[in-house]
Amino acid sequence: MEAALGDSRTLTDLAADVENDARIAGCRKLLVAAAWADAHSAVDHPDGGLLVERLVPIGPVGCPAVAEFAAQGLVGPFDASTPSVRSWMADALTIRHRLPRLWERVVAGDVHHWKARQIATLTAHLSLAAAADVDAHTTPWVEQLPWPTFLKALDATMLQVDESTYRERERLAAAKREVRATPSEAGLRTLIARGEAGDVTMMMALYQRVAECLAEEGDEDPLAGADVEGDRDHREPCPTDRSPCPARRRPRSAPRTVGEGRRPPGRCDRPVGRRPPTSGLGERRARQLPPAWDGRGGVVGLSRFRRSA
Repeated sequence: MEAALGDSRTLTDLAADVENDARIAGCRKLLVAAAWADAHSAVDHPDGGLLVERLVPIGPVGCPAVAEFAAQGLVGPFDASTPSVRSWMADALTIRHRLPRLWERVVAGDVHHWKARQIATLTAHLSLAAAADVDAHTTPWVEQLPWPTFLKALDATMLQVDESTYRERERLAAAKREVRATPSEAGLRTLIARGEAGDVTMMMALYQRVAECLAEEGDEDPLAGADVEGDRDHREPCPTDRSPCPARRRPRSAPRTVGEGRRPPGRCDRPVGRRPPTSGLGERRARQLPPAWDGRGGVVGLSRFRRSA
């Protein structure tokens, strides 16, 4: 290792060897998980009973059942939790029994384990015949295409193979709406919202309009893409943060008083139905701007905006 530090060619070969070893190690881990499941595919009392270990399914249709507490034996060797080990076993069985061509590549160490596991998860809802068909069409391209491109090809193949199941899965995914907050750096929190595309587009448009109104009120955080005293700032505005940041301040004229024509807080006096200024945004961005406030807390043309979204 130390002798290769000054030689670029040797370092390149070393990096390729390390990547190849990591790929093979991941495949071997899947093989061990499958063999462990095979070794625990029977119990002493198959009929069950009180305080007796049972056989339970851990994978989709076509995968054999495994002893209920089999995963606990690999917690130490895998240095992972019981749910994580059970997930390894389920993915290994899914690939072996539902995706035979992909399993051949896993045995040969030709694919990254995380790619094989993700394919197993994405195809778990398919029938055995449909999964085998998808496996035959997509497995040769797992390591040939960039991963995002392959996922698109996999999605298109699943739609072509079994459209009814694909539509049902799409309907179930659309019904999963949620809003949650996760911890972030510097004492901040990240807000994650999941919903229909039209609803999310409308929410972002409303936030954009609120940010524009705050900028007209004299907010210290300028709009993204808007000219401020001859300077241009490309950061997205945050209407939920009213506190000015000294690092982003720009010189502004003295604020107006109410007697001098300044509108009351919370009101945007832009004419109803008129698009906001589009300096620096371009004609295409101008056509994407949200509808205007009606001055009473509502939005003009909301139904039309929903349809277009």
